[in-house]
Amino acid sequence: YYILVSKFMQIFMEIKYRLAELREQHPDKPTQRQMAAYLGMEQESYWRLEHNKRGSIKNSTLLKLCKFFNCTPNEILWHTTEDDICQEENKELVKA
Repeated sequence: YYILVSKFMQIFMEIKYRLAELREQHPDKPTQRQMAAYLGMEQESYWRLEHNKRGSIKNSTLLKLCKFFNCTPNEILWHTTEDDICQEENKELVKA
């Protein structure tokens, strides 16, 4: 038989940044160091942003990124809802 992972009734949304993907696709192929300098931050701070280790992003930083990548905020931010996560969990049934 199978045991399903239970769903919790809560509002949940996770926002992830697509910076690594955009940086690699950019014609100039900027390094993390170059991106950090452009944004006026330390390389470690940019690394944390690119690897989704920072909880937030300043509006001014987001606007600079949009200008650099010639894109909209929606192309930088990726969100995952609770339903998306639960659908993935329900696909992974645990055989007992």
